[in-house]
Amino acid sequence: MFKQRAEQYGPIYKETFGDISTIVISDLDEYDKVIAVDGRFPNRMEMMPVVHYRRKRGMDLGTINGSFYFYSLHVQLSLILQ
Repeated sequence: MFKQRAEQYGPIYKETFGDISTIVISDLDEYDKVIAVDGRFPNRMEMMPVVHYRRKRGMDLGTINGSFYFYSLHVQLSLILQ
């Protein structure tokens, strides 16, 4: 679905699901530019469907914000690059 829409609308487009709007970035170079602007400790909005799903199943919400995000990313990359 996202691939078809990226072909139709381009690598960056706005998607609306009910009353929630989001920006879809399907080009890796453009995504890197957006992520770099957040700096070392990003603060991103939680995706409510994911939060609901994970909470309902007693799962951790993951690492999307702040210094814990940076620490987790560093640890994960260290393991991957070994």
